[in-house]
Order: sequence, then structure tokens, then C-alpha cells
Amino acid sequence: MVTKFVCIVSPHIDDVYLSLSETIIRRNLGSNIIALNVFTTTNYLGHKDKNKDFKHVSLATSTRIREELGFSDFLYHRNINYLPLFLGFNDSCLEEDTFIRKESNYYIMRRIKKIKLVSQLKTTLNKFQEIEVLLFPMGLGNHLDHLTLKSASKFFEDRYKTWFYADIPYSSRYGSIADIKKSLSIPKKNIEIKKFKPKKKAGLFKEIYKTQYYYKIDEELNSVARNLGGEILFK
Repeated sequence: MVTKFVCIVSPHIDDVYLSLSETIIRRNLGSNIIALNVFTTTNYLGHKDKNKDFKHVSLATSTRIREELGFSDFLYHRNINYLPLFLGFNDSCLEEDTFIRKESNYYIMRRIKKIKLVSQLKTTLNKFQEIEVLLFPMGLGNHLDHLTLKSASKFFEDRYKTWFYADIPYSSRYGSIADIKKSLSIPKKNIEIKKFKPKKKAGLFKEIYKTQYYYKIDEELNSVARNLGGEILFK
């Protein structure tokens, strides 16, 4: 019997942890998971000054990759096989300024075509014939990289089961599940909510993703747990 894989399509390194770590740790996605981190070339290293100098980009990118590998090690010791891949697309912060500020569907689809996102995602996914389910971000918060992947999801519906997860911490801005659901243009009947302990989730985030931790994350995770119940998955 062939073991089926779940593949989480993630905008950035750390989005899987913030949005789905409790779901993963409790094995609700099984024990064979691929994390397809897409926009992984970045100059974003915590909340320090950013610049586009190659030395800084190299440091920021390699540091964040090491942190994601730390999450993989954490899961390995819990008998969960978590394979993170890093596709190396430029984070929107490295693109020309006049382009990245556009959030309309026209600009998003133009961007998908320009960077040849769909073809490169398909090339990577074709290397893993065992993948049965793809998880895409809902694109909450109007962040270009998140919205880009949500829009790209429609190109994969004919081959894979496509599910959607609510982007944390941006879902903290929504007051109810109904508000979240309005952001999902594709009808999905089944909703799964996985409760988490905000303090514990924030503490582990600070431990594994040291450069990405910021003090407001505690408040945002509290808001998600209190108002929405936890991590949200639409199937």
C-alpha cells in the first residue's frame, strides 16, 4: 500500500508553524508531510533593518531556512516525517516597489504568470507521486505572497484534493468563523478547528523561529484562540 502524503503550500518559512503546528503535532494531517515553502529568498530577518544587499539577503535567507529545519527536527522526534522544501522565489519585499503594492486580482494573476509560478510548482510536485492533498493559504490579511498562492490554487484542483488553511496571525483580525469563511471564494463544507494553547504555541515559536518572534504574536495568538477557537482548516 502506497503511503499518501499531504503537501502544505506555504508563502514563507514559519507560516506552516503559525497556521498549522497544532494540527500537525496531533497528526491530523498524518505522519508524512511536505512543506513547500515558496517565497524563501528574503531580506526579512526579524524586525531589524532591511536592505537588498546580497550579504544581508544571504544571511536572512539561510537563517530562516535553518529555523525551519529546526521545526522538522522537532517533529522527527515525535515520529512525524516533515520534509521542508525551499523553492527560492523572491519574497515580495525584494520585488520592484511599484509592483508589490498592488493587491488586485489583475496584478496577482500577472505576477503568477511573470514568475512562472504554476509551472514550477507542478514540476516540484510531480517529483512526489504520493501527494494526495494540497493545502493552500486563504490569503487573509491582504499580503501579496499569501494572495498569490491562494489564486494559484485553482490550477491544481483537477489533480489534487485542495484544502485551505486560515493564515495565522492575520486571522486574529477576524471576529468569527463566518467572517473567515467569507474570504474563501471556493465553497468548502467541512471545517476543522484544532484548539491550541496560545502561551505554549508562542513559546515554541520563540524557541524555534528566534529571528521571527515579536512580542505582539502572543496577543495575536490569544485572539485567534479566544475568538476563532484555534487553527482552521477548510476541506
